[in-house]
Amino acid sequence: MTDLQKIKLANQLPLNRAAKKFLPKDWQDNYQELHVLSLMRWGLENGLEIVPQSPEYPTQEKLEARINRLAQLKPSQAIKFLTEAEGEVVLDAQELQQQKSPVDAASLLLETLHSNMIAQ
Repeated sequence: MTDLQKIKLANQLPLNRAAKKFLPKDWQDNYQELHVLSLMRWGLENGLEIVPQSPEYPTQEKLEARINRLAQLKPSQAIKFLTEAEGEVVLDAQELQQQKSPVDAASLLLETLHSNMIAQ
């Protein structure tokens, strides 16, 4: 199975389907990466910022770099990093679906990524 086929398959998972619903139409046809990653990129490109509360916390640049690294991993590894921390589920599709706007959904994903980076 090619990488693109793996991404296409992973994009059928409930979390990625939920993310796709929040993506603008012109972002929905990107089958080269997971929809959750696309939604985080969209949020960053549209001014969302995660402000570190402490100097040792990940910066905006490190957050962007982690998204790029996640895009290079196997889809299952990227999803696991985003949804689990220390063996506990920290994000699921239902939580993402409950967001009221694309900005809220992208913020939730970015904040979860940020928290998971801190937990490592």
